[in-house]
Parts: sequence; structure tokens; C-alpha cells
Amino acid sequence: MYFNTSSTSFWISLPHSLRNDFTGFINAAWMLWNETVSRAMAMTNVPAPVKIHQPKRTVFMLSLRKKIMAYSDFTSVSQLEEQFGLVQNVTRLFEHIQPVQPSETLRNDLYESATLPLLTEKAKSEFLIAPILKEVRRRSHFSIGLFSGYNFDVASSIGLTGYCDYLISTETRSIDIKAPVFCIVEAKNRTVEEGVAQAGASMLAAAMFNEQKGTITPAIYGCVTTAYEWVFLRLQQTQLDIDLIQRYSLEEHSLPYLLGVLQHIIDQFLDKPASLAPQ
Repeated sequence: MYFNTSSTSFWISLPHSLRNDFTGFINAAWMLWNETVSRAMAMTNVPAPVKIHQPKRTVFMLSLRKKIMAYSDFTSVSQLEEQFGLVQNVTRLFEHIQPVQPSETLRNDLYESATLPLLTEKAKSEFLIAPILKEVRRRSHFSIGLFSGYNFDVASSIGLTGYCDYLISTETRSIDIKAPVFCIVEAKNRTVEEGVAQAGASMLAAAMFNEQKGTITPAIYGCVTTAYEWVFLRLQQTQLDIDLIQRYSLEEHSLPYLLGVLQHIIDQFLDKPASLAPQ
């Protein structure tokens, strides 16, 4: 729409030739402005050009981040077989275990914990799993180190990094974990099966950690537990033994055998095996 030239008396009083020139100028300016605005609006609908040639260092860092894994990213034992050449073997690990009767301290701890709402993995770990591990530590005359929630970064480039619920070592005089690490305990909220691969990866990291520190152990043990159910694993070189046959629990008939298995594992790494008498 062109400029309206009939709105003021001032405009009428101008000479005819001047009005014609001025009107032409106004209309031309209006058309130019209208075309400029139309072009600008059209340009806003054009997507920004894609930067195809990104710096090589940036591309490398982005791809590296995508490849980094952690223990919890291992969800099947097949991943361990493919990536590390492990061989899984489902078997029974402990045929003849001497049962260990729980102390009065442990009985009281478990009885009190049974009165609490234990709906999360953290709650079960604190109130049910930790008392069991502290029991065998007392029975072993405090000769083992128990590390909870430790960031066990051994080889992050191949996924052997992350947090372990519990690490057991023979080191007792250091706030940092020292070799040898001989047992890994992983807590799970729902089923033990979901934590087997994660425990296997942590055990492999423990074996590598011990070797890096110049301390080679004949075996690394692992345990996956929901607190109410416990299964054990053993890593010997490249063979990962998984005992899904014999499962242990906190029930009165099973608890002594659970304590017996844990004590049996610990005694293999102590110079003087613990006495079977409750502490």
C-alpha cells in the first residue's frame, strides 16, 4: 500500500509539482523498505550451515567420551568374554564349608535392622550387608581392610573403572587401598543375576591392580548380594567361575554357611587363619 497524500491541509497548500516529486520519493522509499524486510524474513527460514570440518582434536575427544565405560556398564558375562577373553564356568565353588555360628553382636544387628524400612540398595548395604562383613573382620582379628564405596580406577580406557560397593584387602594400615585386593562385594536391590557381569569386571580390575603393584594372587573372589541372597564368583587367570547353584541367605539355617564361606575366602590370604571361635 502506498503513502496516503490527502490527510493534512499542509500537504494541499504545496505546489502541484513539488507534491508529485515528494510523493514519488515517499512511494519509492516504501517499496525499498518493504522489499528489504521481505528478504530479511526469508533469510531467517534458512538453516545455519553445518560445520562439516570440525577440529580433529574435538572429534577425537567426543568419540573417546562415547567409548569410556565403567563396571556398571557390563550387563552380561558375554561382554567380558568378548572384550577380555574370559571364559565363564557355572559351577559349585564350596563343597565342604565349615559353618560359623554368628556372634551375639551380629544377631542383634540383624534383628534391629529387620525393624527398619529396607527398600533401597543403600539401606540394605548399610544395615544388612555391612554387619556381615564386619563380623568376619572381627573374626579375622581385624587383619583385613574393608573399603566401602571406593572409586577403583584401574584402567578407565577399557572400562575397568567406577565405584565398588565393598573391596576387601589384607592392607589394614592405610586409608588408600593397597594390593592385594582379594574380594569384591557388589550390592544389588532386585536380583543377584543383574550384578554378576559387573562383579566380574571389578574382579578382573582387582587382578590387574594386584599385578601392577607386583602382588599376584592365585584367585580373586567376588560376591553379588541383595542382602537376602548371596552368590559367589572366583576368577583364576581367564576363567570366571560363577556359583549360581549354591546360594546363601540370612535365614537361620543358611547364615552360618554364609559366614563360613566368607571366612574360608579370607583365610586363604591370611598368614594365620582366624580361629573359628566367635569374637
